[in-house]
Amino acid sequence: MREEGYPAEKLVPSTVLSLLANPVYLGQRVWNRKNDRGGKNPPDEWVVAPDAHPAIIDEETWLAAQAQLSTRKVKR
Repeated sequence: MREEGYPAEKLVPSTVLSLLANPVYLGQRVWNRKNDRGGKNPPDEWVVAPDAHPAIIDEETWLAAQAQLSTRKVKR
């Protein structure tokens, strides 16, 4: 990425993970992820607007990335 002009020192693992997990790249907008106290709402309470804007990756690629991410998550 450095060759393409991206500041690689800012691409720490947590940044890359947040990019890969962000549904905005699939063209979705999501609201209601957090409650009034700052805690996380369960996914079934999220409000998702599919096709809110043009996606920059296709759904097949997105799902493949999510499958890879799910195998790497540490359960606490």
